[in-house]
Amino acid sequence: MNKDSLQLKEAKDYLKLAKVYHDIAKCRDNKKEHWRGVVDADYNSAELCIKGLLKLKMLEIPSSHGGVVRKFSQYYILTGIVAKKYGRILNKSLRLRNLARYECSADIDEREIKDVNGLTKAMIKILEIGISKAV
Repeated sequence: MNKDSLQLKEAKDYLKLAKVYHDIAKCRDNKKEHWRGVVDADYNSAELCIKGLLKLKMLEIPSSHGGVVRKFSQYYILTGIVAKKYGRILNKSLRLRNLARYECSADIDEREIKDVNGLTKAMIKILEIGISKAV
């Protein structure tokens, strides 16, 4: 398998896994104490899509969340392929995910959940388009 087909396969695999995590986020009940898990799963889904998009551009994926965000910005936001608003929402969502995961006193609200969910839906669509153009 050549480099391009391997990267395309990996991008498709990231998309498949992203959809699994997005489904997990949607399956949660609406109890406020579970909103942390919703944010975590949906952010994970969005980041998996971003990794898939990066696979379409390069081989190595950064190992840190911040590194993934920086590379996404470099290859997709700063080049105008993806709207700047998604870069802002992504950074905000990463901070929110970290709060949800590690801060006991974090208070997650419905608007924040909707923001992360909207980011995830957009990233899934953007990766699907990227894959279709690469085929």
